[in-house]
Amino acid sequence: MDKRKNNGGKRKGAGRKPKAEEDKLKALMDGIATPRHVWDKLLEKVTKGDTNAIKLWLAYRYGQPKQTIESDNTHNFPTIDMNEWK
Repeated sequence: MDKRKNNGGKRKGAGRKPKAEEDKLKALMDGIATPRHVWDKLLEKVTKGDTNAIKLWLAYRYGQPKQTIESDNTHNFPTIDMNEWK
């Protein structure tokens, strides 16, 4: 037997949580306060200037906004003549 199953593998608890667990958390949060209630509180908190607690709630309930990273690989590096180093 080649014992490939002993070559390691994923760590316990690694990776994304199961979708069922995520849905269970959303249902629990909706049982505590409906999204409409949170939006009303958000408006109230924003007018007062305190948005940290609401940002956290919304991040867990709806997820983070999609982030895009623009990669611009237009760097011009000087060429080096290796004969000059001799």
